[in-house]
This record gives sequence, structure tokens and C-alpha cells, in this order.
Amino acid sequence: MLVERLINALPPVRGKKAPPAQRPTPVLSMQDRAILDLKLARDKLKQYQRKMEDESNLLLARAQACHKAGDKRKAVYYMKVKKLKEQKVNDLFGELLGLEKMINTIEWATQNALVFEAMGRAQAALESAQAALPIEAVDELLLDVAEGIENQQAIDDTLSGRVGVPLGPALDEDALEAELAQMEREMTPGAAPPLPAPPAEEKTVAATAAALPAPPTIPIFPAPPSTEEAAAAGPSAIAESTEEDDELDRELAMSAA
Repeated sequence: MLVERLINALPPVRGKKAPPAQRPTPVLSMQDRAILDLKLARDKLKQYQRKMEDESNLLLARAQACHKAGDKRKAVYYMKVKKLKEQKVNDLFGELLGLEKMINTIEWATQNALVFEAMGRAQAALESAQAALPIEAVDELLLDVAEGIENQQAIDDTLSGRVGVPLGPALDEDALEAELAQMEREMTPGAAPPLPAPPAEEKTVAATAAALPAPPTIPIFPAPPSTEEAAAAGPSAIAESTEEDDELDRELAMSAA
């Protein structure tokens, strides 16, 4: 214990500080280097253009001073040099425009290359994910899931008594409904007792009679003529009718014998 107290009482040993980590030097790509060079050239051209403009203004002032002094020869000389420098300034505008176009083209191409590389990496990641999940495995998994659902449904149906051996005796729904109606009538005060249901044979006879066709409305034997019709027909018609009646009577007697 004493040794531990002494060790804890000692001041901490201060070691040398680690040197600060050096930042890695950025590596410029070929496109970045080209853009940088083009921008430097553009800046130098702009500086040269401003220099030409300043010299052109100075030459104009000298030409005006010589012209006032009456030295036309020097005035014309200064104006010619001024025109040359102005022409150079105009040429520099075209060069600067070409540099700007080149810079923009390289930057656009660099961005397109970055987009292309990103799309390539995305495609590789997609292929890797699809390799881990082939379409055959997906189809097999879906079939297994469907089979499992069918098996579970069969188990549920079996447990509920809808498939295989029923869990209890078969029940007649009509009998249950009749029993419920009887219970309701008994519970209702002042209800008249129900009439007994007809037996099954009477129901069958009544149903058969209802299914038979209706009797014909046309009479089988013609009705005898009335007295007025016989008188209008005359004696010959009465005689023919009498003969027909006699013939019918003979046929009936023969059929009775």
C-alpha cells in the first residue's frame, strides 16, 4: 500500500510531443494541371492587354502634345504606334475567348468523366447486390412461401373441423332454427301455439299436385244444339242428330257388354 501511494504521488513523466502529422501533398491530375496552365495563360494575357491599353493611351497623349507643338511628323508616328497596339489588344480578346472555351471544355469533360466513373461504380454495386440475390433463389423462396401458406391453411382447416373428421356430430341447421323460433315464442307472452308441420308425404302430394298442368278448357264432346237451332235447321238436321244419338247409344251398349 505504501509503495502504491508513493507511486501515485510522483509527478507524471512528460514525454516528447509527437511531431504534427504532415498533410499529404495533393496530387494534380492531368486535367487539373491543364486547367491551371490555361488559367495562368489567361491571366498573363489579361495583364498584357491592360499594359497595351495603358501604352495606347500614353501614345495618344503624346500625339496630341506633338500636334499642338506643330510637330506633325512625331504626332503621326505616335498615332501609328497607337493603332498597332489597339490592334494587338483586339487580337488578345480573341485569344482570351479561345482560352475560356478550352477551360470550359476541359472542365465539362472532367465532370463527364466523374459522372461516368460514378455510374460505373453504381453498376458494379448493383451487380454485386444482384449476385447475392439471384432470380432463381427469389423464385424458389416465393414457392416455399406459397407452400408454407398452403400448409398452414390446411392445418387451420383441420383444427377447425372443416377438413377430415369433424370435431362433433353433424347438426341440422333447420332443426336449430326451429328450436330458436320455439324458444322465442315461448318467451313472448300471449303468443298462439304454432300449428304442427304437415308430414313429409302430404308435402310431397301437395307439391306433385301443384306441378300438374291445368285441365283443358275445350270440351271433349260437343254440346247438343238448342231447340231454336234445331227448328232453324229443319227436319233433316233433326233426323241426322237422332241417327247420331242412336249410333252413340249402340257403341256405349257394346262397350258396356
